This record gives sequence, C-alpha cells and structure tokens, in this order.
Amino acid sequence: GGLRALQGKLAPILVSHYKPRNPVHGFLKGRSIVTNAKQHKRKRYVLNIDLKNFYESINFGRVIGLFKAKPFNMGKKAAAVAAHMCIFENSLPQGAATSPVISNYIASELDRRLSCLARRYKLTYTRYADDITFSSNNRKFPEKIAFFDGNNAITNKCHVGSILV
Repeated sequence: GGLRALQGKLAPILVSHYKPRNPVHGFLKGRSIVTNAKQHKRKRYVLNIDLKNFYESINFGRVIGLFKAKPFNMGKKAAAVAAHMCIFENSLPQGAATSPVISNYIASELDRRLSCLARRYKLTYTRYADDITFSSNNRKFPEKIAFFDGNNAITNKCHVGSILV
C-alpha cells in the first residue's frame, strides 16, 4: 500500500546521493553478480564470506544515524520519520525498495576497512550485498584472513582468520 509507494519514491533519491566505492557490485546500475565475479577470475585463491543476518543487523538506530549524517543532514525528527519508512520490526526488510541502497550506505565503512585490508595483503576485495569476496594470486593466502585445518585446500575445513573475526 502506501508505505511501499513512499519507499518507491524515497529509493531513487537515496540512490542519487549514493557514491559507490569500487568494490561494491550489489544493487548498482551497470554492476551485477557477474561484474563482481569477474574481479576474481583466474585467481589462485578465492574466499567468499556470507555475512550472517546482514539486513537484520541494520536497525532503526543505524538508519536514523544515516539520515542525520552527510549527505542528508536531517534533523532528529525528520531522520526518525525517514527511518520509520525504511525499517520494519527494527530491521531492514527484505524486498523494500529502500533496503538495497540503505544497506550499501551502512556497509560503506565496512567496504573502506576491507579495501584497506585487501591492499595491505595484496588481495582483491569485492562485496555484492552480503557476500564478501577476497581473491589472490599470491603463492600463499594470508592466514590472518583465512586458513585451512591442514594443508589440503580440498579436504580440510577453511576458517576465517583472526583479523576478520
């Protein structure tokens, strides 16, 4: 009904102000799951991590904070009204027109940090929604990012390294 219509009108405004970082491929014009995957083509190692409860972790307070900050600079009450339009049961709802772009805004600090980490270890980093991918042609994948129980990449379990925990 009316809330969906409001979200539909708000979403393009949010998108028009979003400045995507290079590693972001989800919910952007000209970028897709395919452009995301191409960044990791012909790499010796590819690590894909699915962020658990990604949308659910984006709550009312985080969305108010987004609207109060640049580029929106809304007052507290206006930010609360906008956040109420985008949040359901204190989380970002799957399927709302505003959820994809809001998730990209909220994840921008994560993207910045993981991009820095990737540069430090000479890795390629991308994010498509809640899927994070690191890849490398290095001789050995950095154990601080991920490692295997044993030395066999096929038969041993992979663990996220200490720097990502």
